[in-house]
Amino acid sequence: MFTRRLNGEVVGKEVESSVKYVEAALQQGMVRTVYHVVPDGAWSEVSEKLSRMPGVRPIESGFAILFGAGRVHVLPLSHFTPIQEKALVVVAPAEWTIDEYGVIVNLIKQQRVPADLLAVLRGSDAEVARLCEALAVSR
Repeated sequence: MFTRRLNGEVVGKEVESSVKYVEAALQQGMVRTVYHVVPDGAWSEVSEKLSRMPGVRPIESGFAILFGAGRVHVLPLSHFTPIQEKALVVVAPAEWTIDEYGVIVNLIKQQRVPADLLAVLRGSDAEVARLCEALAVSR
């Protein structure tokens, strides 16, 4: 999940809906691992908040949170390393700098994040079209 917010953080009046499917999928054993990758510019705020939360433990690349039989790895983009198994890839385009967005697109294009399905959160039609064009896929 390439997004700044996860698990119900309030964004204005809108509550991120990802909390429902992420937690449910982890607790029901449908998903084993979530990589929640945040922009580098937000990392100090995110890591400070996570370091004060019970049940969150620091790991080399960031933090780990256990949910049922699953685990959430929270880390900045600069510490993300490619994964091997196919995944649901979620991108919130508006939350990334142009350079970071380019890194994410290249990770997907080069199959360093092999995607079974690509979801774009809170993306405008133009942002979805830009991502699809960059990846040479149809929406």
